[in-house]
Amino acid sequence: NAGSRVSAMVCSDCSEELSAMQFVGDYKVRAGSALEAAAMKLSMSLAPWGGVARGARLHAQAVSLLQRASSEDLVYACFFIIHAYVMPLPLVKHTISPTWEKGLGNLAEFYKMATCCGGPILRAVRDETTKKAIDMLNECDMRDQVGSYRVIVSFETPLLEAFSLCILQKNNCFNCNSEILRTPAVPVLSEWRGAPLTWETASQIFYGHLNIPQAHSAGARRDWSWKVVCGANPAYDAFPAQHQIFYPGKAKGSIWYDPVFKVETVDDRAVW
Repeated sequence: NAGSRVSAMVCSDCSEELSAMQFVGDYKVRAGSALEAAAMKLSMSLAPWGGVARGARLHAQAVSLLQRASSEDLVYACFFIIHAYVMPLPLVKHTISPTWEKGLGNLAEFYKMATCCGGPILRAVRDETTKKAIDMLNECDMRDQVGSYRVIVSFETPLLEAFSLCILQKNNCFNCNSEILRTPAVPVLSEWRGAPLTWETASQIFYGHLNIPQAHSAGARRDWSWKVVCGANPAYDAFPAQHQIFYPGKAKGSIWYDPVFKVETVDDRAVW
């Protein structure tokens, strides 16, 4: 509720009567008259940056998230609408997807991509599989980690990897910045197996079942070391059987980490 005016009403899997009452901003699911319906349709066509079109996009996004039936997607459905009509929310503010809301910011991003990554982009769009992946990513809100990652894994190619590496990491064409979260502050383990925790014993906990000299003998009785519990968030639920593997790095006092998990692709394949 922005001030005294309700900004949106969205529902999923509800009665026809309630569904017909949905609206987001200036967009209404069911217009009050044929004239109003025609006016909204015309507005979306002629002014895709306007209030009606913006509300329609937010409504479609919210309904898509609600249909996943998870608590986190419900929260994000609310966050996107709150960010648009009530107050800015840094959590959902940034996206690498081209949007009408960015306005001229899109041009600045396109210019940087063309000048810094012209070669990888050209090679990517000339390859049929990579081009299909890029098209599907453009249709997906990149703040949706489940949807975007399913696309990436479904059409993983060296050209897509080079395309992403150049744009996102080497040149940061979208000026992305993510700070490490400081809250909640979780206290670290202080003891293990009746003794104070040391660097060596902490490393043994991470190495778990690995058959290496640095691992603890107790881990040898296990078939695996670390497995993410389902329900942590929708990403974990969408990508089942997640194994986390930790092993000694080459540098002294370093530990490397590899995640191994199964992804259900957009064409219903199972890929590890």
